[in-house]
Amino acid sequence: MKSKFESRTIAYYLILGLLMLGLGSSDALRGVFAPVFREHFALNTSQLSLIITISYIGNFVFMLLGGRLSDHFGLRRAFCGSLCCWIGAEALYLLTGHYPALLVGVFFAMGTSTLLNMLMNIMSPRLFTVPGAAINILFFIQAIGTTLTQGGIGRLATSFFAWKLVSLGLLLIGVIALLAFARLSSGDAGLSYDRRIREEAAGEISKKVSEEVVSEEAAGEISREVSEEAAGEINKRISGETAGEINKVSGETAGNIHKKERAETGEGIPQKAAGRASERKKPPYPEEKEAPYIMILHRPAFWLFILIFGTYFIGEHGVMNWMNIYCRDGLGMSARDAALIPSLFYGGMMLGRLLFAPVIAKLKIRKALLIFLGSGTGVYILSFVLGQRAFFLLFAAGLGLSVIYPTMTLCIQIYFHRELTTTATGAIMSAGTLFDIAFNAIFGLVIARVGYGMGMMILPLAMCLSLGTYLALLRWGEQVREL
Repeated sequence: MKSKFESRTIAYYLILGLLMLGLGSSDALRGVFAPVFREHFALNTSQLSLIITISYIGNFVFMLLGGRLSDHFGLRRAFCGSLCCWIGAEALYLLTGHYPALLVGVFFAMGTSTLLNMLMNIMSPRLFTVPGAAINILFFIQAIGTTLTQGGIGRLATSFFAWKLVSLGLLLIGVIALLAFARLSSGDAGLSYDRRIREEAAGEISKKVSEEVVSEEAAGEISREVSEEAAGEINKRISGETAGEINKVSGETAGNIHKKERAETGEGIPQKAAGRASERKKPPYPEEKEAPYIMILHRPAFWLFILIFGTYFIGEHGVMNWMNIYCRDGLGMSARDAALIPSLFYGGMMLGRLLFAPVIAKLKIRKALLIFLGSGTGVYILSFVLGQRAFFLLFAAGLGLSVIYPTMTLCIQIYFHRELTTTATGAIMSAGTLFDIAFNAIFGLVIARVGYGMGMMILPLAMCLSLGTYLALLRWGEQVREL
């Protein structure tokens, strides 16, 4: 039995690892082939920026809808459906050669790629005994795909024909991964939709919401009762005593009110007040669709995670999408040397995910994130402040930031109920992607106005904001459980 379980675990590793290799390569292609697109389609800076912007709009849409759909249909169906969309995008790249088709392709390719990453994070505790290490190893493999694409394919990306060849290779990877995963995961209860479990979870969520509502209603009932009793007590005493004794009555009234309140209080709430509040506000039923979103939106961690991911996305994706063309057009570097700079950053990420996966498994997730986000951000900022002569430091920055995205995504599960994690993660990622969309939508205009030198300083500023927001999460975020 144990041998069979280990064989399935290894099989999942191989399938997801192959897919992550393809996803890593796919994610890097926008930046690698940006000069080719500009020449082939005769694009200006704004049109080139539109390609990247559309890809992040795809992220937003798929993350917004994907999390909810996976809760409704189950992880297995959502994963296979997303993978089919990704394969379709690669087929569109291969079979067409027009600018509008490219925009449609990047919308689906990037949107489903990010959704597949998220779903792997959600599935990892159900597939692997040490999910923190497992997901970082998978993202290490993804970084291999990104680094090889930037350092290897980036040197060969001189024609539109090369773009077609790469698309064909990714299409084959997607088809193999889809067939293998569908066969292996068939009948896996941990990845399938279970109506009974969902209803039980919905009932638990509704119970929590109703308890919060009853507490608020009871608090209002207490205030009204105390006010009415105080007024009655004062009137009674004033009518039976002289005006000179009013001050004494006031003191006795305050004492009686305090005693009456304590006498009626069990847990600090009068039972009759709580009962009436409960009667007026019936707890929501499990079938009420708003309950999960109410629970998510009322947690401060939800909004803090959006800021963390949003600003982090600008910092990391800015290197992937703009560093190559910045080095070529802004700094006058050759195509070979320009391809090396972002590959240093993602090479550091690749190595870091391999080296630090065991560290994440041993450390608490929140502590590990503090250490790596703090050190990686410091080196990242230093490399941009010192300029071209310090770009080699991007390798060290990549090392430090290597585990942030997968581990931070896993960290979301600490702050939300188990059955809310997919919906919460999808909502957080989609909202965080709005930062990417806004950044890339205006970045072309910023470059045209202030130049690459000043425009690229947005990236270290964004990383600094991400670190500051994570410190706020540690201070004000309410932890639900530990992984």
